[in-house]
This record gives sequence, structure tokens and C-alpha cells, in this order.
Amino acid sequence: MNQLQRHLRRLVRQKVRKPALAFLHGLIQHQCPDCKRTVEPFHTCALKSDFKRRRARQARAERRRLDRAKQAGKGGGPRRQQRGERRADHYKTCRDEECQRQLCVVYREGIAACPLPHDG
Repeated sequence: MNQLQRHLRRLVRQKVRKPALAFLHGLIQHQCPDCKRTVEPFHTCALKSDFKRRRARQARAERRRLDRAKQAGKGGGPRRQQRGERRADHYKTCRDEECQRQLCVVYREGIAACPLPHDG
């Protein structure tokens, strides 16, 4: 086959095949109802998350809660402070004899029952 025949066959193939493929391509592809993109038949789209919206809603609720706590005179700090602030003292260095923390009570009872000499 000479060069001219190859060239003519290629031209005919392009003129016939390209429009046919474009027509089939139009039949095969469709618009996805969720993401509104032109997609193939077996398309699975990843929908956008509402994480930003939920995080913003949570931040607004937290701000409202803090504002209400400040207006009520509770200080409006973090939730741990609202439940009762943790004591900073350590059970070994606690000098309060009236302290009702479980660790302090158990430590004092253990020291009292011990026959060895202890400081404090």
C-alpha cells in the first residue's frame, strides 16, 4: 500500500469515525444529578461534606453557652471549671486535715497506720 492510499484511508476514517464516536459519546455520557458534572455511566461522586457548617454551628453554640454563663455570674470558663475545678494540690503535700478527697484520705490513713516515722 502506498503512502497516498494510507493517507486517504486515514482521512476517511477520521471523517467517519470521529462523528460516530462523538455521537456515541453523547449517548453514553450524562449529567450527574448530585454533582452536576457530565460523567460516564459508572460514575460515583463524592458529595461535599457539611463538616464546616457543623463545626461553625458548634462554635456558635459554645459562644452562646459561655455568654449565658457569664451573664448568670458563673464565670463561663471551660466545662471542667463549671463542674468543679480540680484541686491543684497533691495528696502527699495536702496539709488540710478536713480535706475529703479520696486520695488525701487514703494517704492520711495509710500514714497513720504505718509504724515507721514519716515527715509531716
